[in-house]
Amino acid sequence: MTLTEIICKLSLAVKMNVLVANIGSTSFKYQVFDTVNGTVLSKGRVERIGQPGGACPDYDTAIRQCLNDLQAELHAVGFKAVHAGPLSGARLVDEEVLRAMEEFAFFAPAHNPPYIAAMKGFKKALPELPLVALFETAFFDAMPEAATLYAVPYSWKQDLGVRRYGFHGASHRAASENAQKVVNKRDLRHISCHLGGSSSLAAIRGGVAVDTSFGMSPQSGLPQNNRTGDLDAFAVLFVMKKLGLSIDQMAEVLASKSGLAGISGTSGDVRDLNDAIAA
Repeated sequence: MTLTEIICKLSLAVKMNVLVANIGSTSFKYQVFDTVNGTVLSKGRVERIGQPGGACPDYDTAIRQCLNDLQAELHAVGFKAVHAGPLSGARLVDEEVLRAMEEFAFFAPAHNPPYIAAMKGFKKALPELPLVALFETAFFDAMPEAATLYAVPYSWKQDLGVRRYGFHGASHRAASENAQKVVNKRDLRHISCHLGGSSSLAAIRGGVAVDTSFGMSPQSGLPQNNRTGDLDAFAVLFVMKKLGLSIDQMAEVLASKSGLAGISGTSGDVRDLNDAIAA
């Protein structure tokens, strides 16, 4: 089920114009869909938000610019949100959702803060419009408990939400649905590979995720452009002790200075690395 279909069901509307927002740390991309036939009515993007040379100093300004440029009436806004811990699925954006996203922002520092800012910006600009968040973790909600558990005290899962969640859910769901169509088989077992600056694998049986390479955060699993991927926890503790790093300092290294960027010592962008090799 697509995000626009979910919004339709939640709002009990037959025909809607839904703006789907793709929020980056310094960017805002959007498309407006007619939910009856899936037609794109409008689209746009705002780059370098809050950056030198950018047109918009914050998300409030970027959202106002977007709304001023739109030609279509809006009935709802949808977000492909990332992490709210045990709070998953498709949710109307309310204070509970925002609090959960803020609580788990430590695990998704490049995603949750800009999404929270954008959600609050839309609430301010269009207070009567329903906002819906479909969390990236939702596709993995049906994973068996054996696939979600870490070998740590069980109370950590019960009391703190420490478990493997899985991300890139929209991508893996789309890959699964297309794979089933291509081979004309519903009861299909396959591996979905989301490969790019951020990468993950998912094991899928009959359209349902049964395992994933991601863990409690998008910093785990496969090595990525600037995120570490899997790493022995005691290696982290050892380096923190040796270098006197705080928790936040180590989190910054693992989330933005590791992966390809860490190994190469230069950049996590493969284009930059190829240019360096050529030189």
